[in-house]
Amino acid sequence: MRRYLLAAFASLLAFQGGFAAAQSARALGMGGVRAGQEAADLNPAYRALPAAGARIEIPLPLSLIALLTDPRLDPTSETFDALTLLDQLSHPFTWVLTPAVSPDEILVRIGQDEDGLPTVAIEFLGGSRLSLASLGGLAYHQHTDLLVPLPLGQVLIGLRPYIGLDTDLTLDADLSGLFRSGASGGMLGATLGAEAGVALEVSGGFPLPIPASPSFPGRLYLGGRVAPFIGLAKVEGDLTGTVATELSGDTVEVTYSYQGDLFVSSVTSGQVGFGASADLGVVAALDLPEGAATFGVAVRNLGVEWWPGTSFTLSGDESGGDPLGSGVTTSRLFAVDGLSLTASAGIALSPETLGTPLLQGLLVAADVDTNFGYAEGHLGVEAAFAAFPAVVFARAGIGFENGFVFGIGSGVAIAGIGFDVALHGYRSPFTSRQALGVAASLVFGF
Repeated sequence: MRRYLLAAFASLLAFQGGFAAAQSARALGMGGVRAGQEAADLNPAYRALPAAGARIEIPLPLSLIALLTDPRLDPTSETFDALTLLDQLSHPFTWVLTPAVSPDEILVRIGQDEDGLPTVAIEFLGGSRLSLASLGGLAYHQHTDLLVPLPLGQVLIGLRPYIGLDTDLTLDADLSGLFRSGASGGMLGATLGAEAGVALEVSGGFPLPIPASPSFPGRLYLGGRVAPFIGLAKVEGDLTGTVATELSGDTVEVTYSYQGDLFVSSVTSGQVGFGASADLGVVAALDLPEGAATFGVAVRNLGVEWWPGTSFTLSGDESGGDPLGSGVTTSRLFAVDGLSLTASAGIALSPETLGTPLLQGLLVAADVDTNFGYAEGHLGVEAAFAAFPAVVFARAGIGFENGFVFGIGSGVAIAGIGFDVALHGYRSPFTSRQALGVAASLVFGF
């Protein structure tokens, strides 16, 4: 069984990507912040900077160590833990040292509230604390892709297969008591979004014809990315429901009802989606007496997509029945789906400013990304030390990605070849646990 899991995991390794899930070891060691060439993933104008394209980083799949040695990741083992496996699969380039652990036991307690209504309370014993108990909801977001690039100077053309999954479950204030002191009822909401396809990506940038001046000692760069795509599968769903308790003699009965909408499109049913997305960004690169500074702003995921598919109306209650029905063949248009705004900044202090021959450079960088409903940001620092014939790096940073994240890291480079390693922390899926992991990369060019 483990060999099949290894094969599936290897496929996931090939596809891992995204803003927060697959940064290089350098970025993870800086708390998740993107700097230099890596910032071009957030703002295509960074590709136009003269130094862009000089660094190639290959993450090492350290997670395979855990997959081969941890019996909790083996579905045939008596100690198999699905939550631990999900944590590791969500970080396929990281060896997760302290993954999430499923509860040892789930207790259901029956009581009464101050009005005499029956209440139900669910308590998780042992394991990692689930976010249902601490935050009143569940969320899981995973976006992976694989870019097959063809760099042409400051322009990049690539084929990008991609897959994404976004799920959210929210409970109102009344129902969230189900995982605390108890609840007699309440409302819940759930959303599901999943998409897979193949995009042709073209990105690049150029300097604007604005000369440097004493008031603006630098240059402005404009960049863009256009990605027409063919969609192979898409699922969009929204669900709302109510839950209530009733007392029938000495028995507490739980009643519920729900209603919602589900849209499904799949190439296996002859349904293929089409569309295009675009990013637009600008970067100011300044030559300051203290060093070089960059400031960038980008709008991402501008675009439109059209999908043929089948629409279902969801409805049901505790009495059962057919929640989906037969479905209706239709098509849907999605405009600026996932629109986000990104801001980034960095300053690289010169050796002359630092005033010590051992310290060759000091980089401080930050970024913020928001889709107008969710935001994440990072702040990190990297110091470069001379250790002839090598350069040694020390890194540290903090950030927020659905919870507190941090990183510390190091690296060494000799003659255009380097190695980076990072110890980083993040919030495990479905829990409020802060996990630790180790990531490493090989680096070519600087």
